[in-house]
Amino acid sequence: DIGSISAAEVEAAQKAWGDAVVQIGVLYREGGDYASCGAAFVDRLYAYDVQTVLFKPVTSSEKQFRTTREEAISYFVGRPKALAQDYGFALRSWSSVRWESAGVLLQGATAMAMGTQHFKAGESEERLQYSMGYVRDVNGSLRIVLHHASLPEDSDLCCEL
Repeated sequence: DIGSISAAEVEAAQKAWGDAVVQIGVLYREGGDYASCGAAFVDRLYAYDVQTVLFKPVTSSEKQFRTTREEAISYFVGRPKALAQDYGFALRSWSSVRWESAGVLLQGATAMAMGTQHFKAGESEERLQYSMGYVRDVNGSLRIVLHHASLPEDSDLCCEL
């Protein structure tokens, strides 16, 4: 079935997400147009233009759930400043993102994955736990419809964000 999502496609979507987060940070540090890159990242990888997206970022005290495109962009790049708490998660000096899967559920044209993301910045590595849900859009691309991130119990990342 051409509409069914494979585990390899989920892995490719995760790699694309991590690569884009790193690229946004590189553009920010080099004085490039990171805000436009962040908007394109959200537009390409999240399904806000297709259906409801449920996004709960790791650090979001003022507005815990990001149900609009603008709120998601604000979380990743801090612009437009939809919420005062947003500093731009993707603007950190991440050099790589590695995914450690705890499991993937494949159900035809939808897929769900969860595990641990490892964000490398210099010599340090920060971990986040994630759950993500994907659907296939009309062009055949995987798009995120569910994204929940949380800190592992032993993390001190919350103090740095």
